[in-house]
Amino acid sequence: MDEEKLIPRILDGDEAAFNELYTAYSLKAYRTALLITGNVQTAEDTVQETFVTCCRSLKKLKSYKAFPSYFYRVLTRTAWRLSSADKRTDQLDENSLASAAADMPKDYSELYEAIAALDTKLRTTVVLFYFNDLSVRDIARITGVLEGTVKSRLHNARRKLSKILEKEDYYG
Repeated sequence: MDEEKLIPRILDGDEAAFNELYTAYSLKAYRTALLITGNVQTAEDTVQETFVTCCRSLKKLKSYKAFPSYFYRVLTRTAWRLSSADKRTDQLDENSLASAAADMPKDYSELYEAIAALDTKLRTTVVLFYFNDLSVRDIARITGVLEGTVKSRLHNARRKLSKILEKEDYYG
């Protein structure tokens, strides 16, 4: 995806360029929002609000290369805000798990359940790092914390996930 070429086209009103951006980001954005919020409706609202917010503020970006980090920052913070207002987000239900795992191998449901058991900050860090392939530096920018905090959260999340999955006899 070449945001440097695509974003100017969007700013000129090119619908095909917007559709291309949406196609490139929507699936990962939805899965990220779903895993953070734990609720299908809240995840859908998060993705919709994120695209609206990002497209309205494209002119303000200093560099179009910064779009992915900006997009995930808006997505993450919108998910946090909407999920804190939504009391249905304690655990991912079976429909949410199926939706999040739509393009993943079938044995991922135990992993998603374990991720859902993490607190919001750890869950967000894990989702951004492992599901969106973002660097520690990018995650720090997105979540507004130091890189050391991101590393600590990843370490704590791995430890907790390991304990949860071992309890569930996931490994054997």
